[in-house]
Amino acid sequence: MHLKIKKGLDIPILGKPEGQARVLPLSLEVGLSCESFLGTKFRILVAPGDAVKIGQKLLEDKDSPGRFFVSPAAGVVKELRRGAKRRLLTVVIERMPQESTQLFPKISSEASRSDILAFLGETGGMSGIRQGPLNRFADPTEIPRSIFIKAVESAPFIPPAEMQVEGKEEEFLAGLRLLQRLTDGPIHLVYRKGSTCRAFTEADGVVHHTVEGPHPSANSSLHIQNIDPITSAADVVWTVSALSVVQ
Repeated sequence: MHLKIKKGLDIPILGKPEGQARVLPLSLEVGLSCESFLGTKFRILVAPGDAVKIGQKLLEDKDSPGRFFVSPAAGVVKELRRGAKRRLLTVVIERMPQESTQLFPKISSEASRSDILAFLGETGGMSGIRQGPLNRFADPTEIPRSIFIKAVESAPFIPPAEMQVEGKEEEFLAGLRLLQRLTDGPIHLVYRKGSTCRAFTEADGVVHHTVEGPHPSANSSLHIQNIDPITSAADVVWTVSALSVVQ
């Protein structure tokens, strides 16, 4: 299916990215922001002064045990920054010059659904999967009727999806194979009309859709409404960004 979005606006903000990636100096501090996980109750697994690796568990979702949030950097936990009513806002990590990574065993694309879900929970991958309606964290106990992969961006200052998977095309395709084991329905891959990214255009085992038009043409809710509408609260549809598929 091709979606042609006519209503919308490409917001004219000064400082539009040039479209080329460049190496930036690494920050001395990195934070795992919890503000984008509104409503989530966290079990804190680290304390200030603890040494952590990239990918190490920092937090666990109290309402969904086994869904972990992992460290984006290696170093020492400097601060658990809190807001009103002691709500956790950010886990601040002071980076070390030599970073180490938490290693996980590889998982086969032929693994069972339960094994894949356990793997995604342990590695932090489940935190990148959302569920409609209401854009909640995906409930691993429910089987989605379909999964939407958002391989397009239209909001200001967000790199194109093609740039997000550049050099990681094989990882993207491997991620698609894992996601195919999590649903009995179709995987809908939505990318921009005219994209030349072969990881998108030649992906197997998915239903291909293209989209064009101004923002919010990249919104998953718009794709769902036009391709596989949600008609009741009992409908379960999962959404994943192209970057989360790679990660």
